[in-house]
Amino acid sequence: MGAVSGVRADISRWRAAGRSASTDTGRSVLVAASFTANAIDPGLGLALLDGDGRTPSVVHHDYNQIFQLCLAPDEHVPSDVDDVVVLWRIEDVFERDFHRWSNGDDEAVTALVDGAEALGRAVASCREQIDANLVVSDAPVPVGFGLDHHDPAELTSLAALQRHLDDAFDHGLGDAPVERVRLAALQLASGTTASFDRRNWLMYRQPFTTEFAHLVGRSIADVIAHRTRATPKVLVLDCDNTLWGGTAVDDGIGGLQAGDAFPGSAYRAFQMAARRLRHRGVLLALASKNDPDTVVRAFDEGDGMGLTDDDIAGRRVSWDPKPQGIAELADEFNLGLDSFVFVDDSPYEIGSVTEQLPTVRTLTVPDDIEALPDLLAESGWFRNMRVTDDDRERTARIRAQS
Repeated sequence: MGAVSGVRADISRWRAAGRSASTDTGRSVLVAASFTANAIDPGLGLALLDGDGRTPSVVHHDYNQIFQLCLAPDEHVPSDVDDVVVLWRIEDVFERDFHRWSNGDDEAVTALVDGAEALGRAVASCREQIDANLVVSDAPVPVGFGLDHHDPAELTSLAALQRHLDDAFDHGLGDAPVERVRLAALQLASGTTASFDRRNWLMYRQPFTTEFAHLVGRSIADVIAHRTRATPKVLVLDCDNTLWGGTAVDDGIGGLQAGDAFPGSAYRAFQMAARRLRHRGVLLALASKNDPDTVVRAFDEGDGMGLTDDDIAGRRVSWDPKPQGIAELADEFNLGLDSFVFVDDSPYEIGSVTEQLPTVRTLTVPDDIEALPDLLAESGWFRNMRVTDDDRERTARIRAQS
């Protein structure tokens, strides 16, 4: 229920933002979809609120007119648009051929493949003709029309068709400089039937549940934000009751929780999540009010630790204020504070960093500790990262320089 109530709160906030919006708006986004896509607006718009609080403008092109827009963008794309978002589904754009295929017409496959490739070429042509950034989706697995997704054979066949047409679309798209939002991956995470709202589809041609539409909007915003905002390069972690349960000084190394038994398993899983980011090029650092030698021993002797000392690129373990330590780490790494993310269990420490270092993004350890392992992933800040070999070697390089 928490996720549902959060989406409802965002919808109310978006409506309020629209009522109070001034003429000085933020980014301008044009959405062209093969379905009614207005339900993505709260997730997309709220995530794109800029630092000055300006509300973005989200406008929708005519329903299922993607080909028309792409083939004549000068007629359909205003010159002041910052981003054009294209969202499509197989069963919308190629409905007649899709039904032929579902009825066993083998020749329909050729028509569907040709159509998907032609759509890719149209999108690539559109990108050449507009100044705006272009974000385009892949197609999710077809749903609706009485398709039985609980029949393994039918779902397997639908998924194979989706992959086949996505390959054709990508072939038509070629090397066009577009950004991608992956509807198929989002659908996989949510479930094909759980993400589909058959009532909204039949009444409004809006195929998604409110929650899934919100997720799609947030995912589009993640793609845009990856371009417009600094990508996190440093994850700064508190130690006590963040990396492990308990306090190293008071409980001793043997009393720390970071093993297989709950709640230690939650802390260990969080460490493993941080370690995966380290292997994607994110520098891990410590900012802890603690005894330095005790923290070193905790890494060396702690039972069940998922992180090792070699994973840590820098540390400020002392009794000094944490904002001071984070600022020193920024100087040490020669990186801007807007590329830092700080995690702590203390609202006081989070508030102190937010007040003194407002460009540092912060995450608070949840009260329900079972939610801790997903804290970094659900922030959305580490999505759409492009990882190179140089990124993977960054921690070792920084440690060698230090």
